[in-house]
Amino acid sequence: MMRTVSVAALAATAMAAAIGLAVPAAALPLVVRALGPSAAVYKPGQKLTADAVLTLKAGDEVTVLGVNGTRLFKGPGTYSLASASTAAPSSFSQLLNQKTERRARIGAVRGGGTTEPAQPPGVWALDVATSGTVCVADPAAISLWRADPVAPLALTVMRRGVPTAVSFGAGQPTATLPAAVGVADGDVLTLTGLARPATLTVRLLPPATTIDGLGEALVGAGCQGQFERLASATRLPDAP
Repeated sequence: MMRTVSVAALAATAMAAAIGLAVPAAALPLVVRALGPSAAVYKPGQKLTADAVLTLKAGDEVTVLGVNGTRLFKGPGTYSLASASTAAPSSFSQLLNQKTERRARIGAVRGGGTTEPAQPPGVWALDVATSGTVCVADPAAISLWRADPVAPLALTVMRRGVPTAVSFGAGQPTATLPAAVGVADGDVLTLTGLARPATLTVRLLPPATTIDGLGEALVGAGCQGQFERLASATRLPDAP
């Protein structure tokens, strides 16, 4: 098993380098989202310098993902990213490693009793109901996730004209795509079995060593949803 994973990781690195997705040795902070008068200045996915200074107006909210995690900056005010940096919890490093997910993230309850919609756990699980570009680091350990895990579900995953059956048991939010499917960079997976089919375009990423490096790779590959989940999972206290 270890030999298989190592070969997959090497293949991912070589492929990513060939198509320009290699994670840089020193990635830069990235804008996750921006609201308010300065939203036109700070755009999602935009790279900032490590010592960038954010000058925000009243009503501005800018979320930035850096090497230590993700922080929200609110205006009015002036903030230096260098001075605002803080140590990242050790648990953040676990997000860098793709593994098959076995637990769902339950919708979080916020103030006022509002429940957020359920989201795939971590960074790597793929939503079977949402079409788009998705990123994987280990094609032999792909988790498929569904929002409603109550009843059993049988899906068919079509890759290059070859169907593969994937089953979810009652109460099971995730299922592992068989490694024999052999997903490669650029593959298109068509999933049927739900009310509407979903189409996933797969991008293969090299192993990442930092949170901001992973964020940059996800943005560069067009995996915006996973980038936003990474930002959410690495959220630090708002900047004072």
